[in-house]
Amino acid sequence: MVVSPRKRVLLVILAGFTVFVGWFVWNLLDAKSSLESVRSHVLSAREAISHGDSKTAKSDAEQARSAAADAQSSLGSLPCRIVAGIPFVGSPVVAATGISDTVSAVTNDVLPHLIDAGEAIDLDHLRLPGGGLDVERLSRAREPLNAAVHAMDNVRALAAEIPSARFAPPVEDARAKLREQVAELDSLLSNSERAAQLVPSMLGGSGERVYFVAFQTNAELRGTGGFIGGTALLRANNGRVSIDRLGSNRELKALDWGIDLGPDFNGLYGDLESTKMWYNSNVSPHFPYAGQIWQDIARKEWATDIDGAIAVDPVALSYLLKATGPITLASGEEVTSDNVVKLTESDVYERFPTDQTARKEFLTTIAAAVLEKLAAGNGSLPAILEGVGKGVSENRVMVWSSHPEEQKVLEQTPLAHAVPETASPYANVTIINSAPSKLDYYLRRELSYTAESCTDNRRKSSVAVKLTNTAPDNLPDYVDQIEGVEGPPGTNVETIYLHATTDSELKAVSINGVSVLDTIGRGAERGHPVYFLTVVLFPNEPIDVRFELSEPSSKGAPTLAVQPLVDNGTKRVDVPAC
Repeated sequence: MVVSPRKRVLLVILAGFTVFVGWFVWNLLDAKSSLESVRSHVLSAREAISHGDSKTAKSDAEQARSAAADAQSSLGSLPCRIVAGIPFVGSPVVAATGISDTVSAVTNDVLPHLIDAGEAIDLDHLRLPGGGLDVERLSRAREPLNAAVHAMDNVRALAAEIPSARFAPPVEDARAKLREQVAELDSLLSNSERAAQLVPSMLGGSGERVYFVAFQTNAELRGTGGFIGGTALLRANNGRVSIDRLGSNRELKALDWGIDLGPDFNGLYGDLESTKMWYNSNVSPHFPYAGQIWQDIARKEWATDIDGAIAVDPVALSYLLKATGPITLASGEEVTSDNVVKLTESDVYERFPTDQTARKEFLTTIAAAVLEKLAAGNGSLPAILEGVGKGVSENRVMVWSSHPEEQKVLEQTPLAHAVPETASPYANVTIINSAPSKLDYYLRRELSYTAESCTDNRRKSSVAVKLTNTAPDNLPDYVDQIEGVEGPPGTNVETIYLHATTDSELKAVSINGVSVLDTIGRGAERGHPVYFLTVVLFPNEPIDVRFELSEPSSKGAPTLAVQPLVDNGTKRVDVPAC
């Protein structure tokens, strides 16, 4: 059979196209395989770094760099460059190339510094014999961590520039996951660098430090979490921590005069005498205010100057107990991560219905026992750090430093639990028990913060708060006490505060669809307008409170701050970026 010249040309073109497509596909598959290898080796290197295994970390890092270079080579091949130059059709290749460049920057520029930091920290050897942390070793990690943080600037920029893969969902998914992982790594490195900067000095590396510790109970809510159930003074010296003073809240007395935190604070909380009455000292959601008030109390009541303040709640203690193991009380009773919350926030009131002294001593003893286990070096350090990290992420662990340079760094982290002075979209819903009662153990909450798109200088927004009181009807009188309100057993009274975006204007407020705008109190705190109202919560009758606002179309990421409850519930943010 004779093939015409035209057909021969077509066959040659078809053969060439087939070869080209095969070459192109082979390079794509090779790049995919290389990028998967990079991910595997990076994860392995990160695990090795956390355990101080620098030999394994370096080996994995080298293999990750080699695989990243292979991916770049494959995506830089002739067929990939040709396809990438075709409008629309080439978008997946362009996106894949951006992914490869970003990954390469992580393996070449970030990982080496992480390995150096890991050799300095080495979590398996950072713990001192008998408890405490080697602050000198931790200090040595600061320089490589700082270098890694700066290297992440380029990684973030590369990740942000990766274009959409359009019609290639696998590449688009890889792009989205990489951006999430870059953000996670960036946050981890920044927080680690801050820890290396703060922890050595705050643990007494340059001289003894003294801290006021507040054990907050979520059974009776305050702005930073809960009512102070007990206190302690911690002393830190060269990485080792000891409990110097331990007591219940009965040892705290009302002051004749308190510190002045300014007219806005006085306007919002002056009637509660927050700077004089310890039981309302943490009514503001801005934890540094509580720290300053406690500093004043310690000076006047105990003649002690404190270097800072720490607050934890029983849920945070449960995370620590999971790492350290259970504690055994003098009675032989075992307190575990599974029972400590219910025991300290519910069962204790049935066990000691009228003996307040015994109840408070019981609570304080449990909290102190957890701290003593930590100070003595119980539990693996990675597990403890995981527990602390979980508590911090849920706003259950708070730290304030009286040293301005340290506090400035703390306020870049969730540890500060600070109300930021920012113009970015912001909502902070705080619930204060106004009964008074211990019923907030049974409170359930759902939050949402939504806003319209940024088509004008201002936009409509709303903050919705759904509260459900799940209290049973057979609680001890001390738990189920309210003043001046009629209702069935378990009825509770709360005051809801909303800190809104700077320059917001409240347009409407409703409870279950009924307007209550005329009952709203108003104030300001740290540049935010504040609106508040008191509500009665009958058992198992949910209420929906909705704030309708007009707020500026502000730039910046939106924030819906969370006050720690026994159950933090759900939150939803739908605020378009401007």
